Amino acid sequence: MRLIDMRFAGAAVAVSALLVALQPASAQMPSQQQAVPGTPSACIQAGNEYLQSAYDSARRADPTKPPDINALRRAAVALDSACATRFDVATIEPRRASDLAALYLAVGERRQADRAFARAFGPGGLRDTARANAMIGAMAAYIQTGSPTDTAATRTRLEQLAAGVDSISGAQLQRFLARAQLLSFFEDADAEGDAMRVARQMLALAPHLSSADAQRYAAVVVIPYVRLAARYGDHLRADSALAILRRATKEVPALASARPRDRARLDDAIARYELVGKPAPPLHAYQWVNGPGSARNPGATLLVFTAWWCSDCVASYPFLHALEHDLGPKGLHLVFAVNLEGRFRGVPMEPAQEVDANAHYFQDERGFSCPIAFEPRDTNDPAAPSLAADSSNARNYLVFGYPQFTLIDQRGIVRAVIVGWVSSHARDKVIRPAVEQVLASEKTAS
Repeated sequence: MRLIDMRFAGAAVAVSALLVALQPASAQMPSQQQAVPGTPSACIQAGNEYLQSAYDSARRADPTKPPDINALRRAAVALDSACATRFDVATIEPRRASDLAALYLAVGERRQADRAFARAFGPGGLRDTARANAMIGAMAAYIQTGSPTDTAATRTRLEQLAAGVDSISGAQLQRFLARAQLLSFFEDADAEGDAMRVARQMLALAPHLSSADAQRYAAVVVIPYVRLAARYGDHLRADSALAILRRATKEVPALASARPRDRARLDDAIARYELVGKPAPPLHAYQWVNGPGSARNPGATLLVFTAWWCSDCVASYPFLHALEHDLGPKGLHLVFAVNLEGRFRGVPMEPAQEVDANAHYFQDERGFSCPIAFEPRDTNDPAAPSLAADSSNARNYLVFGYPQFTLIDQRGIVRAVIVGWVSSHARDKVIRPAVEQVLASEKTAS
């Protein structure tokens, strides 16, 4: 497990990593610079190094027992808290104030962080582009350390910072990246309307980026196209989704020459929605549980890519149980596809052991009796921004995120691809009618 994953639970990690290159030395993440002893960034780096070292030591001491991440976090926060008492917002150099704000956020002192950021962005602090970059870094920090019960306050801070970026002349790239932070926040908050509004703002800004910036941040530039396409795809409008995706290289020509890895999400999304109307790829399995199963069955098949660690997947299970209960007798077949990852709940396992552990989880803990295809990751494939390289099944179905739902009719033709989970109410309005429509059409045809 990487340090950032343990330290900051929240959104915007991928975007934040890209922002490191934008920030001045004093605002970079500690792992990206050589910290000077006695500075706030040195405090954060010391906490990070302790956390990573303690985690690695615990894993070496007992590889079969997952380290107590919460206890390690508390110890790191205690170190940061003690270090934070050495500084004063009123007297710290403005150029180091954003680092102090990050330290305060790490220990949960959001009011102090607000004061420190105000000093960094006020008179005598950072100027022009450097200030815009630091504001984006502040947005990422607020998102990563925000409380799920205080989203309104976080939203207010983020929108104020985005407005601050907008007020800086010549900060075209930063305006775009600030909205990438907002988009990430709204998506995590399931604020779909706000997320789509911000994605459209990003589409309006993207064509005005310089070719150099568009290439350098291609992985971020493609995000609004992919997210808006998913909105249409989730409402069974694959043609509209494809139209938006194909606009990307026309509106931002530099994307055509970007690194394949950086535009992988765009290319995968195009291929994903091109599946609609075509024969479903066959399912592969190292081992079936409650099977063998198939992507083609009489009636309709809902193929679900899922995982034990996926909280959104867990949120979808009551809906899937209800759907199977109501429409199973009418011809719906539920099929799960699960990647084998070499470990289960932190414990390293051989494939056969991992299948047994997952089978117990899905059958006994979650109550599913549907066929489940277990397939190992493709270890020879490089890591990708999407999940499409995880296994042959995930690659063939261009899995973008968990859960992912693929609706297949009895002829084996893909009728819809729906990515992610918003809420039972939202998905009930989309998935259930789509399944009912496929079942009705098959009944009429027969």
